[in-house]
Amino acid sequence: MPVCEPMSSCGSGIGGSACKPWAAALKDAILKHGQNQRVKFNLIDKIEAVTDGKIVGVKFVSLAEEYLADHFPSFPVLPGVMMLEAATQAAGWLLHRRSDFARSFAVLKEARNVKYGNFVAPGNFLRIEAELMKETSFKVIGTVNDKTAFTARIEMAYFDLGDEKIDGKLKEHNRSRWSLIAPATDGRSGPRITSAALQLE
Repeated sequence: MPVCEPMSSCGSGIGGSACKPWAAALKDAILKHGQNQRVKFNLIDKIEAVTDGKIVGVKFVSLAEEYLADHFPSFPVLPGVMMLEAATQAAGWLLHRRSDFARSFAVLKEARNVKYGNFVAPGNFLRIEAELMKETSFKVIGTVNDKTAFTARIEMAYFDLGDEKIDGKLKEHNRSRWSLIAPATDGRSGPRITSAALQLE
């Protein structure tokens, strides 16, 4: 399947002040920080359904999530940026599944026409549908209690870091994570692996 080549990025983000390919910048960060560089916010708790062109994922919202203490103290709701990140992760899982985990990283490249509707409060869940439009472009919609929480069009970047060892470990990690959240009927769920096997250093 077609994949996005690593892009160049300038600014104060992960690539620093100089322009660097995304893959090289991520590789540098992982080599520096090791296992701690992995995504700490796993925002897709369950995959309800998946085909080659569409995925439906769920993010459960609990009052125990620390960021809700500040967003907002008297009215805790799932932040809009978390909704968008959940949609990004859902789209990433579809890219992984379609390609049989051919690449190690799936990240957001661009978000367009993002519109928010209903709040997602603790005790509810955000249901995300991500539909593949072409190559790495998606139409996403999030709902809560059958009401629209947000809609967007997103473009993903899907690539390897260029380091065989790191890419291999990350692909194993992705397969293991998929086996935990994917439908039991999905034949592409890989075997679970131990945390010791995921050491990057």
